[in-house]
Amino acid sequence: FVVIMVDDMGYGDVEWNGGLAYTPHLNEWRSSPHTITFNRGYAGSPLCSPTRASFLTGTRPDTTRVWSIGPYFRERMVNGSGNSVITLPQYFKDYGGYYTVGAGKIFHPGSSSGGDSKGHCNMGDDQPYSWSETYWDCDQYDDGQVQSPAMNNCTNGHGCKQSDQCLQCLAKWNCYTGPVNYQQCVCPADCDDECFPDNLAATQAIKYFQQVTKKRN
Repeated sequence: FVVIMVDDMGYGDVEWNGGLAYTPHLNEWRSSPHTITFNRGYAGSPLCSPTRASFLTGTRPDTTRVWSIGPYFRERMVNGSGNSVITLPQYFKDYGGYYTVGAGKIFHPGSSSGGDSKGHCNMGDDQPYSWSETYWDCDQYDDGQVQSPAMNNCTNGHGCKQSDQCLQCLAKWNCYTGPVNYQQCVCPADCDDECFPDNLAATQAIKYFQQVTKKRN
C-alpha cells in the first residue's frame, strides 16, 4: 500500500486531468489496474500542515484544532483525544500487521508533528506512533537546501543530503533567490537528479521496495 503526498498540487494540476504539471509516472501509475483514482477528494485547509493532519487522521481541522503551521494535532485535538487518535500509517502498523516506512514529507516536520520548533534534528514525523522505523526526512527550504537531520549534521543524521556540488549548481541557476518563494517550482535548473528532494525521496522509496522484495525472497 503506497501513499504519495504532494504539496500544493491540486487534482486539476495533473496532466491526466488537463493540468500543466508534467506527470508521466503518475499517469502510468493511475492507468494501472491495481490503483484507484478518487475524483472527489478535497483538502481540509488551504495550508500544508492542517491539511496533512486532517488527511492522516481522517478528521476535520475543527477536530484536530490545527489551522496553521506549528501546532501538533496530538496536543491540540478536541477533548484531549490526540494521544488516542489513529493515523493512517499507524492503523496499518498497529492493526493491519504492516511494516510502515516513509520518505520525504508526509507529516509536516518540526513542532507540527511532535518535533522541535525549527525541525533541525528532531523533525517529529509523529514518531513513534506512525512508523515502524525512523522516518527518512527530506523536505526543502526556500533556498534550495534540503531539510533533514543528515543535512543539518545532527548526531541522528537520518534522511537526505545534498552534495556541495548540488548546492553550487542550484545557486548557479538562481532558482532560490527570487522575490517569491515558489520560484523553484518553475526554475529549469540543469543539475543532477540527486540535487532535488523529489528524486532523493523517490530513490529512498525504491530502496524500501527492494528491501521488502529481498525479505520475501
